[in-house]
Amino acid sequence: MAHPLYSNGQWPRQRPLFKERIKISEMIKGPKRLEGESVEDYQIRRSSEKALVKDYLAGVMISNV
Repeated sequence: MAHPLYSNGQWPRQRPLFKERIKISEMIKGPKRLEGESVEDYQIRRSSEKALVKDYLAGVMISNV
């Protein structure tokens, strides 16, 4: 049986990317294709938005120093 942290086949996150909380709602356009947006641009935009949300939900790094 795999360790729960590695069950999705990836290493656990070492540290979040954000040092302070940012407002990502202004950056995200949503799941629908925008008017005049090509399929390739839509796929790139959605994958980057999903990564941004995933990093946001991982939290803010707090140093003990």
